[in-house]
Amino acid sequence: MSLQEDEYALSEKRRRGYNAEQQRRFRARRRKELDEMQELNNKLMNELKELKANLETRVGNLEREQINKMNELKELKESLEPRVEKLEREIDLDTDIDTEPESEPARQNRNSYPLGAIRAAISGWDNNNHRKLARGDKVVNRIWPQG
Repeated sequence: MSLQEDEYALSEKRRRGYNAEQQRRFRARRRKELDEMQELNNKLMNELKELKANLETRVGNLEREQINKMNELKELKESLEPRVEKLEREIDLDTDIDTEPESEPARQNRNSYPLGAIRAAISGWDNNNHRKLARGDKVVNRIWPQG
């Protein structure tokens, strides 16, 4: 071998050694990064599991509260049903009385003062002329004619 070939072989060995050292450093750095990523991934997975467990307990609590509220509403409805039935019976009794035919004097008395006229007198509105009553107008004569 010539001197040039020996130098080339020596430089080739050095280059290969350098490349090997460089690759070893790269692999070590890469392994370290992968370990850090795995550690971070494990932390995130644990946090996710905790959040999921908390969410499940909250949902469970809300479902129990909803069931309790529904039961309370059912109990309240059951307790109010007798009162409602009693009031309905009372209303039915009242309407039975009102549906009886009116006597002639009662009908005349009811019609002698029309409700619309009373409301107009109270509100100050003249229904006949469709205007607001003036301060000096005599509402009584206009609404309830003397006779």
